[in-house]
Amino acid sequence: MNMKKSAICMLLVGLLLSTFLLIHPVVAEEPGYQNISVQQAEHMIEHMPNVVILDVRNQSEFALGRLFGAVWIPLHELEDRIDELTESQNDTIIVYCAAGGRSAQASQILVDNGFISVYNMLGGITEWVAAEYPIYTTFHAVTVDKLGDHRIKAEIEPLLRQIGCTSCSNQSQSCPDEAGEIIDIQSTIIDEGEDYIVILVTYEHDGELYEFTLTKNLLWSYRHSSPNAYKTANFTMTEMTNGNVSIQFFEMKYMVEHRDYNLTIATSLTPLDSETYNRSSTIINYVPAGKAEIISFETVEFNSPVTLSELYDALANVARKIGQGYMRDGARTDDAELRQLGHNYYEMARETSSFSRLAERQLQQYDRVIYNNTAILMDECSFDCWASGFVSCFGPLDSVMLGCLFGCAVASIACGPLWSACFAACGTVCTAGDIGIFGFCAGWALGDCCF
Repeated sequence: MNMKKSAICMLLVGLLLSTFLLIHPVVAEEPGYQNISVQQAEHMIEHMPNVVILDVRNQSEFALGRLFGAVWIPLHELEDRIDELTESQNDTIIVYCAAGGRSAQASQILVDNGFISVYNMLGGITEWVAAEYPIYTTFHAVTVDKLGDHRIKAEIEPLLRQIGCTSCSNQSQSCPDEAGEIIDIQSTIIDEGEDYIVILVTYEHDGELYEFTLTKNLLWSYRHSSPNAYKTANFTMTEMTNGNVSIQFFEMKYMVEHRDYNLTIATSLTPLDSETYNRSSTIINYVPAGKAEIISFETVEFNSPVTLSELYDALANVARKIGQGYMRDGARTDDAELRQLGHNYYEMARETSSFSRLAERQLQQYDRVIYNNTAILMDECSFDCWASGFVSCFGPLDSVMLGCLFGCAVASIACGPLWSACFAACGTVCTAGDIGIFGFCAGWALGDCCF
């Protein structure tokens, strides 16, 4: 009996050994890296020492947001730059991209070059963000609900969820510029007074000559000087006429020239009737003295109607909340640049709040309800480049909207130095009906101009 048991045991051991020997070569032929979920990746990053996080996306994607502490080497450069990772050859490396495809290729390249502990994060940063894990980003999408009594509810999420250069995610360069530019724009002042100006504008596009008449009327102006800053504001009504077609809109401009920064607020308003506005689009741009190291871009959309002064008050609160986030992330990661960015947004909030009170006091006649509101808050990103890049992207996608944008570009000539701010504000009015195309092109322009 015991001999039989021994024989059976020996037979089982033999079978197990032979099975192992048979399947072992198959395991050796499988990829030398392991696929892990974002949950597993997050646990490893939090609890394992010396984890290297490798981002293999393109530059514009990386700049829009990445995992904290990530090393950036795009996939198309990885083999040529593999020596940069030599010191980490025996460390745990977690590789990610947008959705997991490029990171799988990168993981295999690492394995082929002798890296022994490589993990491919399935789902990429898309799944990471969906799981609400933190990322390093200075680009956000904000949704605002008015609660009353100067209180708002602001939902802030990474802009990465909405925009990105998706059409070229597997290419080595940014999206190409496929659209032409407006050429041969001519403007002639045909009448001018103390509070108004009439301009004839002509331009050529695709071999056709277009003509508009712009009539701008100054409805309100403000100037204030102090030892540290010079502030100006004006509120104008513009009528753009082309034959029997006439379009009317209002523009608010507020500029602060401070010794430490320049701040611009530009709002375009389209009226619904004599008592209300249908839509507003606002750009707030803060430029610190000297060269900023970090660029930020925040889109804001309102779910509730607000008055003009309430709009600025709400945007001040949004800027303050965003600033708090940057200060918190800067403290957590000991990042002085993020803390400085948070300070910049506090200054933006303070100036915008001050302007809200000014508008409430002095613009009562025009402090009307606005039903649809969008805004962009920017720190150090070039208006001119972003605006022109936005047009070049949007043109091939929607010819009807393109006509609107051309009209905005021409109308904004009368803004002088604030042409780009006026164009961006007006352009968001044109594109608000299709937020998907707007988001895509905004990301495209960001990648080309701001990174």
